[in-house]
Amino acid sequence: MRQDGRAVFDQRGTNFEAHLTPHCTVIIGDENASYFRPHLAVDRWGGEGRLSFGIQTTERIQPTFDGTTLEWVSGNTKHRYYLVAPDGRDHEFGGIEYEIVVGAHPGVPTMALPFTLAGLTAHHQAPLVPDPALPRMRRPARVDNSYAFYHATHGPLHATAAIAAKYQAGKAFHLYRPEAHDALGRRWWVTLTMVAGQMALVIGPEFLLATYPVVIDPTFGFTSVGGTRNADASGVLWYHRAFSTPASSGTLDSLSYHTDDNGDAGDANWLPAIYSDVADLPSARLASNETGTLVGGTAAWVTDTNLSGTSITSGTQYWLGGKSSSSTTGVVMHFDTVAGNNARYRTDGPLSWPDPAASTTSPGDWKVSIYGTYTESGGAPKRLLTLGFGSVLPLYPAWWRYQRQRRDHADHP
Repeated sequence: MRQDGRAVFDQRGTNFEAHLTPHCTVIIGDENASYFRPHLAVDRWGGEGRLSFGIQTTERIQPTFDGTTLEWVSGNTKHRYYLVAPDGRDHEFGGIEYEIVVGAHPGVPTMALPFTLAGLTAHHQAPLVPDPALPRMRRPARVDNSYAFYHATHGPLHATAAIAAKYQAGKAFHLYRPEAHDALGRRWWVTLTMVAGQMALVIGPEFLLATYPVVIDPTFGFTSVGGTRNADASGVLWYHRAFSTPASSGTLDSLSYHTDDNGDAGDANWLPAIYSDVADLPSARLASNETGTLVGGTAAWVTDTNLSGTSITSGTQYWLGGKSSSSTTGVVMHFDTVAGNNARYRTDGPLSWPDPAASTTSPGDWKVSIYGTYTESGGAPKRLLTLGFGSVLPLYPAWWRYQRQRRDHADHP
């Protein structure tokens, strides 16, 4: 349900559901229980990817709902949920805030919430190690020790514009680092771990010194964009690996890059390129453009069509390039840490795209917010190039929930 253009919870039986966009859904409750159970599910792409977790209890909980906020009390703890409005970045499509209000010290080292994950891979965002070659690389405090979630199969090249608009770079949502505050307003970060089906909030020494009640607030943001930014694209050549190969041949339509100009003086265009792969490194330049597309001061997806018509060959690995047209004005890239040789760069190269790429350096395990659209040859059925990340967390089957979600979504688009 939506009111005044905003997503709101809609009560369905004993559960509560909100559709933030056609591809982002929040469900509070257990769809397979005849009574309310304290579970939260964050769902993407009509059930293709889902994270669900909840409190293990046999108590028959009676929640209260005032139209915007859902609450229930279990022992000395109050649980509160409410939707977060879209903000263009961290909550690009909106989000869900989960506040845990504890009336006294929990008396345990961790607060555990069993979870299941299906159709997605989860990736821990550890604090970045400073790199002297990349002085304008920044990971916000809320992203340190957070988790980014990506589609398990869909990758950065899509065979139709509709598929590209739906999946973009394949990111589902972000679980940001929780923050706690006590009755006196003192604030601190809370360590979150996700291991072997257990989501745990670490009860650190700050809880011994706190004045209760204390509020802990894990937040989910539905976003297509990486949570970390790097503004060192001025005078730097960047290459982003597509990892897997296309299942069919065709011609490129466009490349899209989430970027801004970092507030630097002067204008800059984003200049795209495509390179071949040799031994998991960028090699020969297949196509490039030195005109590019103007980048604005507000972070957004920028789509460039200057490489339209470039051949895409089935079974061929590609690297997608991006750089600034200026040696002084940056073109920001957004990324998450995802295991694998996902990105390479050169700081000693010419301003124009070289052929071959020559010697490059790895910044670490980066998954950059970039994707492309291509058209298959000969009018063949549209297919999707998939990108094979390694999964950090094990996947747990939840198809029994998905089937119900798909039916509900079809009935209530």
